Amino acid sequence: MRITRDSSETGYTIPNAVEDVFGYGYPWLVVCGIVAAGVAGALLSPLFIGAEGAEREYLRPFACAAYGIAVASFVMLTPHVWKLIQLGSTLSRRPSQESAGDNDRPWWPLRLVAASLLNTPSLRRTVQDFNAAVAAASQQARGLLSYRMWPACTAAFIAPVLGLLSAWGTARGFANNSNDTALTLPMVISTVALPMILSISVSLILMVALVMVDQMTKGLLQRWSTQARPIDAESNFVRATLTSDANENAPTTTDSLSEKSVYDREPPRIASEGAAPNADQLKELGKIFGNE
Repeated sequence: MRITRDSSETGYTIPNAVEDVFGYGYPWLVVCGIVAAGVAGALLSPLFIGAEGAEREYLRPFACAAYGIAVASFVMLTPHVWKLIQLGSTLSRRPSQESAGDNDRPWWPLRLVAASLLNTPSLRRTVQDFNAAVAAASQQARGLLSYRMWPACTAAFIAPVLGLLSAWGTARGFANNSNDTALTLPMVISTVALPMILSISVSLILMVALVMVDQMTKGLLQRWSTQARPIDAESNFVRATLTSDANENAPTTTDSLSEKSVYDREPPRIASEGAAPNADQLKELGKIFGNE
C-alpha cells in the first residue's frame, strides 16, 4: 500500500488518510456521470414510449431523465458501500502488532491513527490525548466522506422537478388537444400524476439510501475510534509516519552561526579593559543575541 500525501498540506493529514483508506473521491466526475445518465434517459425516451405514446406519458423525456439521474446516483453509491463492507470486515480481524505496523501494507486503522496523532505531542501524550485525537479524527473523516455524496443529494432534489416538468408538459398537451375539460379531467389527473409519483418515489428511495450510507460510515468510524488502542501509536508504521512528519516540519538552519549554540560561543574579546568595543565587535555581539 503506497501512502500518498498532498503537497499543499504539511504532514500526513486526515484527508490524506481518508483518500488512502476509502479511495479518492471525484465529486465532479460523479456529477458528469449523473448528468450523462439523465441526458441518455431523455434521448432514449422515444424507444421506451413506442407507438402508444398517449398511454405512456410517464416515459416522456423529462420523466426518463429523472429516472436516469436517480439510477446513476444509486450506481455511484455502490463502490462506496462495497468499500465500507470490506473495511468493516477487516476491522474485526486485528492482526499482530508486527504485521499491523508493516510500512508496505499497513492495517487501515493505523493510517487513520497516524493522521489523528499528527498534532499531538509524542513524548508526553496521555491516554486522554490519544482518545480525544481519535474521536476528533473520526468526526472529520465522516465529514469528508459525507461531502463526497453531495452529487447524489442534489440528484435526489432534481428528479422530482423533472417529474413535475414532465407532468406539466403532459397537462399542456391535453389542454391543447381537447376543449372539453369536463370529459378529459379524470384522464388528465391520472396521466399527469403518474410521472410525478414515480419521480418522487425514486427520489425518496435515493434519500433513504444516502442516509443509510451515511449511517454505515458513521458506524464504521465509531467502531474504529472505540477499538483504537494507545499501543497502536507504537506500531512501526505510525512511529515512522510521525517521525517523518516531524523531520519535514523541523526548521532548517542556513546561518552558519546557528550551527553552534549561542551559549557555546565565546563572546568577542575586547582589546583592553575599559576600552570601548569597536564596530566589528558590536556587530558580532548583535549576531549572537539576534540568534538566541
